[in-house]
Formats: sequence, structure tokens, C-alpha cells
Amino acid sequence: KVNSRPGEGSKFTVIFPGIIKKELNNIKVEDLHSNVHESIDTNLPYVLLVNNNQQMQKLIGDYLLTNNFKIKIFKGGTGALEIIKTEKPSAVIIDINITDLTPWEFVLLGGDISKENIPVLITSIDEKRKIGYGFSVYKYIKYENEIDLKINLGTQNKFNNILFFSQPRVVKKLDNSQVVDFINDYQPVEHISTFSEYDLIVINICQNNYNGINFYFELKKNKVTRSIPIIFEIDEQLSQQEVYALNGRVKELAVKENHHPMDVLKVIRDRLQISNDPQNIIDLSHERTARDSINYTASKTKEEKRNYKVLIVDDDNDTLFTVGEILNDLGLETYYAKNGVECLLSLSNILPDI
Repeated sequence: KVNSRPGEGSKFTVIFPGIIKKELNNIKVEDLHSNVHESIDTNLPYVLLVNNNQQMQKLIGDYLLTNNFKIKIFKGGTGALEIIKTEKPSAVIIDINITDLTPWEFVLLGGDISKENIPVLITSIDEKRKIGYGFSVYKYIKYENEIDLKINLGTQNKFNNILFFSQPRVVKKLDNSQVVDFINDYQPVEHISTFSEYDLIVINICQNNYNGINFYFELKKNKVTRSIPIIFEIDEQLSQQEVYALNGRVKELAVKENHHPMDVLKVIRDRLQISNDPQNIIDLSHERTARDSINYTASKTKEEKRNYKVLIVDDDNDTLFTVGEILNDLGLETYYAKNGVECLLSLSNILPDI
């Protein structure tokens, strides 16, 4: 029923039959996740989700499931750490508020995480303020008096120009062609884009009053430096007070940046290389971006330069592909989303005509 009052608005009242309420009361939330905890085909990509908030479990879990990732949910880091000893997940997503084993302890204690190059995403979501942030970090390493690039970085990816936001130390390079610089303060630099000359930046987030966290946020805000891989260097022994101060700085900057919780899904999408292209869901290299749509020749007329954008939303990959091919044949630029969440993520990057 609807009750309306001039100048105040309308009040909508919906009444559900009691039998439905009774049935819902008999359903336990844990039962909804029971199929996730049971045995998973390890040949399929799966993610360890460490989060004790049921709403966040559902938000992140549903997004991963719709993108062909299985999930295992843990309310603490200890259980997830045990799994990593025997299995190799595609990634670990851990909430910053986990207390049994803080995320900073988790990334250092999980020796197999570094050895197997398992991505770890530390997330921070404040439901009351509707703010979210996810760290897009290439790797986590512990602070050591001597740095061995071969041990810390491996030999698969060679970085030629490396910047350490940390205390100067002896560095063992892969070869003499590598250039390594040290700084302990970024603020004297007039423009953050100055750091674009580096192809890897290692940030100690514990030293210098946790100023490294500020440096990370500044790098990610700048369009020239945001794509540079970042490694977090962490002191091996962090007291409870230090963890509290570090987490406080993260949350303080997250509030300042005012990102929506949905932005955490963007970080997950990019780190796991999830694509919106129905022909290749996992490979982000095939994902179309708004930047691809501006490559026109100056000789075209104003109307010809207009490339109409269409966002197709459907949970069936065959439908996405078929409709997309038809629209492409008509000369339209197509974008894809498999659910409402992906639709919102797409709308933050493009403005479709329909």
C-alpha cells in the first residue's frame, strides 16, 4: 500500500506472507557458502577470500563466480595460510581488518606466496561511509639489510630502472645494466610524474612515519605513474601498535580518496586479468577501453567521426558474442558486461549511447 502526504513524500509498505518469513528463518547464511568450501577442481582457477564480513563475501564472491573463478572463503588468515602450503590458488584477497593474522603478517609468513608468485590483494572497505580501496601491488617482500634482486624478483621479469623508497642498502643486481636508486621522501619532487622513468618502484610502507603509503596513493593517482609495478617492503616484526597505525593511515587515505566499494572490484579485475570481452574472459589484453575509441583520421566528416558506443549486458556468453558481432558489422563500437556489477564498472569508464 502507499500513503502520501503533500510536502513529505510517499511511504510504500510491502507485506510478505508469514509462511515465507518462516522458511527464510530456517535458512542459515553459512549454508549459502557450503558448496564453495567443499572440494574444488584444482584445475579450475580459484581464489582464497579472507573476509569475515558476509556482505563483502557475497559482493566479491559473486563477482568472481560470474567470471569463472571458484572461491574458498575464510574468516581468518590462519586457515588460508594452511591451504597455500598444499595448493596454489590463483590469488588471495584479504581484508585489512582481519585480526587473527594481519594481512601484513600473512604476506610475509606465506613463503609459498612469494615463491609461487601468487597475487595477494589487500582490501579495505568501510560500509558505513561507502568507501572502498584495494592495493594493486605486484609483490610483498620483507625488509632485509642486503637486497638480492634475483631472490626478491626472480629472473622471469627483469626490471632495468628500479626505485627504492626506503633506507639505502647494498643491492645485488642481476647484471650491471640495472640502475637502482634510493629516496626516503617524495615531497621535494615537484611533479610525481618525474618517477615515470622507473619500471619498478619498491616502497617501504613502515618507515618514515608510514609515508610510503602516501607515496603509493600519489603514484596511483597520476595517470603517468599508475601503471608502474609496485612492491611493498614490510618490516618483519610489526607490533600491534604499528599494525594499528599502518591500517589507520590506509583508512585515512582511503577516506580522502573517496573511492566507492565497487572500485575494489576494479582492482580485482585488473590484477586477475578478468576481461569483459566474451571471446576471452580471462585475458585482459583483449579488453577494449575508452582510449581505443579515439583513433580517427582527420579527413573524416564530423558525422563519420562519431563512433556510437553500445554496452551489451547479458549473462550468456553466446548471446554477448552474437549480438556483439551483429553490432560490429553495423559499424558500432561494442562493450560487454555479464551482470549488473560489471555494467556499473563499465559505466565508470565509458559513456555508451545505448
